[in-house]
Amino acid sequence: MMNKIFNLLLFLLSALSLCTFSWGSLFIQIDMFSPFSSISWSWLFFFDAYSASFSSVVLLISASIVFYSMSYMQQEKEKIKFFLTLYMFILSMLILIFSFNISSLLVGWDGLGVTSFLLIYYYHSLKSTNSSLITLTLNRVGDLMIIFSITMGLTVYTWNFFFSEETIKVFNFLLMTAALSKSAQLPFSSWLPLAMAAPTPVSSLVHSSTLVTAGVYLLYRAPLSMISCLSNYIFFITSLTLIMSSVLALQSFDLKEIVAFSTMSHISLMMMGISNGLYKFSFFHLCTHALFKALLFMCSGYLIYLHSGKQDIRTLHLNFQNYKVKYIFFISSCSMMGLPFMAGFYSKDGLIDESSFLSVSMLFVIPVLLSSLYTMRLLYYICLSKTSGMSLKTNDMMSFSMFSLAWFSIFSGAAIQWSLFPLLFISMMPQLKTLILIMLIMSSLILLYSPSFKYMNLFFFLLVNKTYFLNFYSTKLSRSFFFLEKGWLTSPFSALLHWSAISLSNKTLVWGLSLVTIMAFL
Repeated sequence: MMNKIFNLLLFLLSALSLCTFSWGSLFIQIDMFSPFSSISWSWLFFFDAYSASFSSVVLLISASIVFYSMSYMQQEKEKIKFFLTLYMFILSMLILIFSFNISSLLVGWDGLGVTSFLLIYYYHSLKSTNSSLITLTLNRVGDLMIIFSITMGLTVYTWNFFFSEETIKVFNFLLMTAALSKSAQLPFSSWLPLAMAAPTPVSSLVHSSTLVTAGVYLLYRAPLSMISCLSNYIFFITSLTLIMSSVLALQSFDLKEIVAFSTMSHISLMMMGISNGLYKFSFFHLCTHALFKALLFMCSGYLIYLHSGKQDIRTLHLNFQNYKVKYIFFISSCSMMGLPFMAGFYSKDGLIDESSFLSVSMLFVIPVLLSSLYTMRLLYYICLSKTSGMSLKTNDMMSFSMFSLAWFSIFSGAAIQWSLFPLLFISMMPQLKTLILIMLIMSSLILLYSPSFKYMNLFFFLLVNKTYFLNFYSTKLSRSFFFLEKGWLTSPFSALLHWSAISLSNKTLVWGLSLVTIMAFL
């Protein structure tokens, strides 16, 4: 009963956030300890069209997933603890969305890290334990960067996002590192596939609108000087992450892993857009991606539920008895590919249009082609394979939550575009879009009529094992510890820390801490 009430409350809050879209901008400042201390500690919250629209998307997806979880987690013994942790997870994301200074941002940022650890650790297995620890460790890097930003704020007497010129360079680096770690970009990308150890509703929420999107939203709210100062570094790192994640999605046979790698690819595309000044269209893609990716994860979880826990796409199939789920799965996949008049089409089309004036415009075409390739490969196995052994059990609550979210995956793109981007001119299809369309059709036909996809695994085998080496230390952490260190690192660490501590130079301290961080990750 409480879950239904909370679900209704989420829907009402989502509608209220959408109504505040036309109210303009609003600042709310909450003073914490100013009457009792010499230091003024205040939380600043900013309500505008973008925070209202993104919060409405988060609340809408959260309401659908909570309704979905009522059936998916029905047989679990600790479902009350699961729902309480899930509610705290959603609350932390809402605090992060409306925060406009570092002190209030840390509350939502750290809340996401702690609650995600508890949700991934839910099954208490060895895999979930290792995955939750790796996720917590890599996200703690971002938490540490936010704490360093707070300490820097004391030197300029403010915790707002706009700092003085003396500390802006270091502050930009701290925020960039925090955003990259939370959004699973290189070299922090190993935690995102490991988060699949959580229950499917949690994975749907993490990979659509909450944890992994926090870094993108932080960059979107960051000062313009930060993007202009570090744009080349952000673009280089995110482009490498995009290519790596797309290659991994092309060779994986695990359903949830493929969707996870596609999330990493789309997050990289958003950050590439922000690094090149395409703020509005990156935010547009952030909203549409959240809707169709949540739907795709819910369909994947329903498919795994019907096949009694199987996740290999070679053993999964949608037969005629489940035609509704098959159509919904097809809708979410088409939206992820960016087919015309789906939600993903409007945001991807806007990014390609705006990037056509840049010197790196072709790099924005690559993610569109790669996402279409691994999505067509996924549809080939799911919809056209001849496997059997499927359970005939159905669930109306799960089907209803997916069906309701499918409408938003179709019409939300046009609605958001008409709201945020008034139609001032008609964009004609340039030669670049014609080339993309031809390449997409040819590559899809080659994939569909190929007898198998084994050549992909042979081609990418060495590349994947060289690129994604972090997986060894992530999944076999307890055993790989003895390969990693046998005591010989103690002396170099101690000497380096002692050498950094006795030095009075700021450059020496920075380089020493950087070397320690690099050696720790290696």
